Amino acid sequence: LQKMGVEVLHAPFYISVDKMLNSRLAEMDAVYITRFYVAQNFIDKIKTLKPSIPILFNNADLHFLRELRAAKTEEEQTKALQTREQELEICKKVDAILCYNATEHAVISSHLSGKLNFQLTPWVLEDKSSGPDLSQREGIAFLGGFGHQPNVEAVEYLVEQIMPLLATQRPDINLFVYGSKMPKSFSKFECANIKMVGFAEHLDDVYHNHRVFVAPLLSGAGIKGKVLEAMAYNIPCVLTDTAAEGTGLIGGISCHIANS
Repeated sequence: LQKMGVEVLHAPFYISVDKMLNSRLAEMDAVYITRFYVAQNFIDKIKTLKPSIPILFNNADLHFLRELRAAKTEEEQTKALQTREQELEICKKVDAILCYNATEHAVISSHLSGKLNFQLTPWVLEDKSSGPDLSQREGIAFLGGFGHQPNVEAVEYLVEQIMPLLATQRPDINLFVYGSKMPKSFSKFECANIKMVGFAEHLDDVYHNHRVFVAPLLSGAGIKGKVLEAMAYNIPCVLTDTAAEGTGLIGGISCHIANS
């Protein structure tokens, strides 16, 4: 960013967002904030220091929707409802709400009365190099950062429910699981047709080496970067409805949708 001429305010020159706002907010024409828990910390201060400045809020994904979809206990559901109140409160305070898919706009507007300034946010993808021929590839692949619970849940579902069934029909098909922060417990899933690879140095390693990309996400929200990258690499996808949400992909035409 700095090479492009964008000023980046970072340590050790700035060690406090509060101090940065006090000294630099007057120069700014707008503020763009990603994720509600970040906005919570600074939105009131920003509006106090400069009431006229527009605040654009990108929720990244609708956290309470993701939590509600994943909730299995009453305690988890209660937490999701608390998140909903906090997230909607931020939506009421900002000047524009940016989401990656229209579903989230509909969910937010169903909870809040009055006119809200919704904007769909594009996701930018770079051109990809052509990969090897299908005959030179093997197996199916999953990619996800495992600091994000829906990815952990998806892999557990994939290896416990799907791969044993696949092994009875096509034992020659292997699954390769990629991703950062892979739990140590995943080592127990290693077997003849499951390879726990871990962190991928480059996306080419994931999307060029395998024949099909799978994303059996059971929960989550927003838009799935892993799926959009698969589209850019021209690799066929098998997705749940949740994984395909917001992408414009259509089951049976541009991907295969499978929820079981």
